[in-house]
Amino acid sequence: MTATVGMMLVQWSVPATYAPGMEVWLGIGQRVGGLLIGIGVITALVSGLWLRLVMGVPFAILTATLVDRYNTGTVAGLYIVAATVWWLGRLWTRILYTAPTQPFRSLPLPGPPHP
Repeated sequence: MTATVGMMLVQWSVPATYAPGMEVWLGIGQRVGGLLIGIGVITALVSGLWLRLVMGVPFAILTATLVDRYNTGTVAGLYIVAATVWWLGRLWTRILYTAPTQPFRSLPLPGPPHP
């Protein structure tokens, strides 16, 4: 959800013509949009609150600084890689690697019987 809102902000702010008085708002839209895209990428790929905070803050700042008129392809590429990794993880856990339906039987230990 955050990446979607970030993409909408970037789409609104990057191709717009800079009308007088709009420069600040368009710049804020670019930076906040990049920040939200970074947050969306990290929340999709990383589980655990502390790991999301440790990895998410620097990555969100990086994507916020990358968003510019000429670097939107880089941010889009990061998002595409993140979405691909997320889908591959779901494919692995849901289809390719399924948990056994019956629990493993524990074998008795060798040696004399234990009371």
